[in-house]
This record gives sequence, structure tokens and C-alpha cells, in this order.
Amino acid sequence: MGVPQLKFPVAESHTPCMALYALLERALQDGDHDPYDNDIVQIGNALMASTKSFGMLFVVLDERLEHRDYAGALQVGAALVEHEALLLDVACGKPVRHASTVN
Repeated sequence: MGVPQLKFPVAESHTPCMALYALLERALQDGDHDPYDNDIVQIGNALMASTKSFGMLFVVLDERLEHRDYAGALQVGAALVEHEALLLDVACGKPVRHASTVN
């Protein structure tokens, strides 16, 4: 039985939210997020400095990690990737094709 492949390997992540998602996948696999805390906080701070629209998602993510609900944290990570894609589309002047989780 091998280790499952990460959906977004950290080294191959093209965006901060994809890197965060990869870290959350590792936390789920390991059953522990402590080794990734510094990276999660660093990415979160950078994203929050760029726009406050990530705020509620990070509140929920923090709650999930605090309760060691890694499957729930991974769902929040997916929502962060989706929200980031929406923001990138808006910034590039593309039509919005993603549902917004934060208004």
C-alpha cells in the first residue's frame, strides 16, 4: 500500500492556495498539522495581506485545524482554491465563471 499522491504537490503548486491545499492534504495523510503550521500561517498571512475576502475561509480553516478535522480543513482548502481562481479571473478581466463563497 503506497502513499497516495497529493492533488497539488507543494513544489508544483502554481498558486498560494494550491500550495496550502497540498499542505492540508499532507496533514490529512499524517493525521497531524503541527509540522505544517508555520507554512500554513505564512501562506495565510500573505493571502490576507493581498485581500481580506479570504477572511471567513481562514476563520473556518483555523477552527477545523484546531479540532483536528483534517477532512473538513481540506474542504476549506478546496474552497480557498476556488475563491482564488475567482479573484484571478476578476483581476485578469475574465468573465466570472466560479461561484463566490465570500461576498
